[in-house]
Amino acid sequence: MKKTPSIVVMLVAALGFGGLAYYVSSSPSARNVPAEMRKPKEKVAGGFYIPSIDGENVTLSDEKLSKMNGVSDELALAQAAAKAAGSERSLVTGAKREGTQVTLALDSARVYDTGSMQESTLIKAWQLALGQLPGVQTLRLEVDGKPIESLGHFEVDQPIAVVKDAGKPAQP
Repeated sequence: MKKTPSIVVMLVAALGFGGLAYYVSSSPSARNVPAEMRKPKEKVAGGFYIPSIDGENVTLSDEKLSKMNGVSDELALAQAAAKAAGSERSLVTGAKREGTQVTLALDSARVYDTGSMQESTLIKAWQLALGQLPGVQTLRLEVDGKPIESLGHFEVDQPIAVVKDAGKPAQP
């Protein structure tokens, strides 16, 4: 009979500790941890920034892209830009760099599921994101291994210039 009370005591203690941990983690002061005490995020080698969308304005945010194991910088940046622009990350299925150009492989099932405003934002986000890569000057879009002529509303049959100056607004 002595075991039953000790199990109850342990259960009550565990619940109390769990409640205390929840309270501490959800209190307002827990959200205001000084930057020097925060765990640093793992970064892609170059410390690239994720695009930020505000209406039609596309800029680079202060948030750095987290490292994605086994994913090239080109693909990680293109997927992050697509996500920031409101598209599925899976819209971009691959990225290859050839000289000064990055070619993005797009999912054929999702490529034409965007409206004209989202297309414009998406192109601007890719221009800024990929413009951070040293030596990259242009980007191309392809579906099923073939260059595409348009996303539906925007002609993309020619290479698209990336934006190297993050302070300058991107133009599709």
